[in-house]
Amino acid sequence: MLMPRIKLFIIIAVLFTTKSYAQKNSEIAVPYRDGKLWGLSDTLGVIKVKPFAVKFKKMLYSSIAPTSRFVFKTNKGFVVTDHAGKIFLSDKEIVDSVKVDEYENDYVYIFKKSKMGLVHQGTRIIDCLYDDIFLSFNGSYVVKKDNKAGLINSKGKLLIPVKYDRVIPSADNDSKDFKWTAIDGTKQTAFQDIDIYGLGSPGPPSASGTSRSYTIGGKNTVKSNIDVDSLIKVLNKKYDFVSTSYKRNGIIPVEKGKKVGAYSSVDGKIISEPVYDEMTFFSNDTGGIAMKVKRDGKFGVINNSGKVKAEVIYDDIYFDEKNKVYVLQKDNKKGIIVFSTIYDIIPPKYKEVRGVESIRVSDRWNFGLFEVTTSDNKKGFVGENGVEFFKN
Repeated sequence: MLMPRIKLFIIIAVLFTTKSYAQKNSEIAVPYRDGKLWGLSDTLGVIKVKPFAVKFKKMLYSSIAPTSRFVFKTNKGFVVTDHAGKIFLSDKEIVDSVKVDEYENDYVYIFKKSKMGLVHQGTRIIDCLYDDIFLSFNGSYVVKKDNKAGLINSKGKLLIPVKYDRVIPSADNDSKDFKWTAIDGTKQTAFQDIDIYGLGSPGPPSASGTSRSYTIGGKNTVKSNIDVDSLIKVLNKKYDFVSTSYKRNGIIPVEKGKKVGAYSSVDGKIISEPVYDEMTFFSNDTGGIAMKVKRDGKFGVINNSGKVKAEVIYDDIYFDEKNKVYVLQKDNKKGIIVFSTIYDIIPPKYKEVRGVESIRVSDRWNFGLFEVTTSDNKKGFVGENGVEFFKN
């Protein structure tokens, strides 16, 4: 059997960016560094929160609502804000660490000497006295210490002492009182509190989340709008070799004089004449796929519409599995190639690049964000639009 002579490989990778144009949602903000201080800007680099913190620690966007939280650190302590600078935790709270959650974004869990407390919308409602805290029904909180449970109500009052095995809402609640059952072994003790919602039943907890799942990839073949067999017969008369392995990706590689090109099996149009030494199926891209190409020892990227996403001038182009980023490398500097967006590349001028979680703007738009290390070893963020969210 004649083996194909084309150097053709398949790389399947997970994408982390989707279509992005310009800032459309006022809730969106990006960590911005000016010298040694951190603040927030929009996706175009316009300052929203003047830099004030010596460190940026964490960015969290909710997947179920247009809300965001940012964790900073000043010389005094931790600060948690939203996109506009509203304070959800001030550095007046002297704590060892903090935790924010996308489903409970009005709350900040605080930790001190390995004990846990809770701040709600900037006000501490539970001191750092407990091993664990759970948001429960009726705006209340189950607290645990030394493997025993109790309950703090919506006003911050310890309603049920921390001496029971479990605390659960009772089944016979009415619209006036909210009843709880504290269980210690086989013994059950009843407690009650004002029903702040008037639900008359346990109802939903004060905060809840939903899980999301995604399907990436698949085994479906690419459908053709033409008679591919007839096209291949025509191409066989023109080229030295024509591949018939096109059903998974819609690309018909062709070779002439040891150079590689390609046609589309979808519409029969030429993608590239045989001008490359190698062609590699590299990634999905807007409206199709992208291919890594090599010529005279240099690399570039084209897509199946024939568009050149990255000129054939780079020393290497590869997917960095560890840092979840497509890297362009030239003269020992790194840049980024961005897929599934109107943008193409971020030029190679950084020592290191790393993909971070993209920012959800809407169901159809995630803004790609990357962490970079500059030549003077300073870190900052760069958007898929090439905007640098830092000044050294």
